Amino acid sequence: MLELGYDLELAGIPVKGYVDSAWVNTSGASNAMPTIDIVDLKAGRSAPSSHFQLTEYAAALRRLLPANFALPIRGMFWLARKGEYTSPVMLDAAAGDAEMSYRYAMTQRGYRAGVFTPSVTNMC
Repeated sequence: MLELGYDLELAGIPVKGYVDSAWVNTSGASNAMPTIDIVDLKAGRSAPSSHFQLTEYAAALRRLLPANFALPIRGMFWLARKGEYTSPVMLDAAAGDAEMSYRYAMTQRGYRAGVFTPSVTNMC
């Protein structure tokens, strides 16, 4: 599937997003279990330092798919400038709903308190 939209609620906060692409991967060793592979397309020079975005996508897919479709979920970034994938990460173990809820709750708490942390880049 390509560009799957989703709406979640984490820590009482509505979260809306789009998964760039996801598919069931059945290739690999004959005894290997299939996985759901999520790929996020990146046009920048390097991959993000965190897999949190992919973890959110995995949580969205888990909620959208039927319960009997419980395959392991892997995530990776496609680095367009380099024409390569990053190494896949098992997202079921990377961070769960509890960590995502915590991060969103802390962000909302900072927002309400008027605390905005800078996002320093080489452009500023």
